[in-house]
Amino acid sequence: MREVTEAVLATENYSRPSWIQTVKFLVARVHYELTGTLPDISLGLGQIKPKTAAKILRAAESGSTVSQWELWRRLRGTCESVQIVYFYFDQLLADVEVNGELRPLQNPTIRARVVDAVRRYNGQASNPSRRGVEDASDVYSTVVLQLAEWLEEGP
Repeated sequence: MREVTEAVLATENYSRPSWIQTVKFLVARVHYELTGTLPDISLGLGQIKPKTAAKILRAAESGSTVSQWELWRRLRGTCESVQIVYFYFDQLLADVEVNGELRPLQNPTIRARVVDAVRRYNGQASNPSRRGVEDASDVYSTVVLQLAEWLEEGP
């Protein structure tokens, strides 16, 4: 679901100016140089923590392990950072059947799964009793879902 990935990236980048992302990468680089590990802070266009990015890449790339430096480099790279976000939603929504629907987000079942995936992406615990956008009191999920619907509708 390309639209969900694009909506998350747009939301993450709108809420963080580029200078903040630059400072975070500098902090991560200094931390890496001093300790050999990356700090537990969100990095890149998709604002993904290095531990999460490592798990995503391990699953997407047949179990291969990525070094801390390689994680920093890939999260810093525009295309590679977008790819990590795409891999993550691909994993979260792997079992969602779109079945050729032109606007899958209009399907209540798919919509509920996407809301849950967006909440998990944003670090919120999955709560089966709060499925569906009507129950989504959090602004992040609502904004991402609205953007994804607009992208799904097309020009």
